[in-house]
Amino acid sequence: MLTVRWMKSALLASALATTPLLAAAEGRFEPTAQVAGQTLQLNGQGVRYRAVIALYEIAFYTPVKATTAEQLLAQPGAKRVSFVASRDIPSDQLGIAMVRGMRENSDPSRQAAVAGFMDKLSRIFSTEKKLAAGQTFRFDYVPGKGTTFFVDNVQKGEAVTDAGFIEAMLRIWVGPHPVDSRLKDALLGAPRKAADALHQG
Repeated sequence: MLTVRWMKSALLASALATTPLLAAAEGRFEPTAQVAGQTLQLNGQGVRYRAVIALYEIAFYTPVKATTAEQLLAQPGAKRVSFVASRDIPSDQLGIAMVRGMRENSDPSRQAAVAGFMDKLSRIFSTEKKLAAGQTFRFDYVPGKGTTFFVDNVQKGEAVTDAGFIEAMLRIWVGPHPVDSRLKDALLGAPRKAADALHQG
């Protein structure tokens, strides 16, 4: 019993320690973004953690706010996904993680197309050795043009024109096997829940 209580206390301390980072994410991103002349709304934002270590802050921008993955993926128009690195991240590691997320969330009938998408993604990430803490990264989708990647507002590589690429990318965070289910909820605009589970039992 004492061990269980100690573990809960340790988890609570970790959760409290991350609160400033969560607050930073809430104020990090603008409420709107301009993409190809279209005003997009901040759909949701959150922090990607590995264990208790923050890797990056992320925000989704959409024409109309979506509260489910289905709404988000079916929504026409431009989209933006913005990141701010919370620590130094080797670009190859970030690329590998995204490739894995893309593969795990793709429909079996789309495996051949997704394999090509993963190759394009790997080549884009090979242009940078790392993302340094505080550095920004984003990708913009514009209908008819494709998906373009930027690091600190500088375009990296050519736009990926494949129509299904943006959906495969978004599924990394909101697909059936997202990188983090709590982050998925945050990106879909769900209100942040208090760590009540730490107090249960």
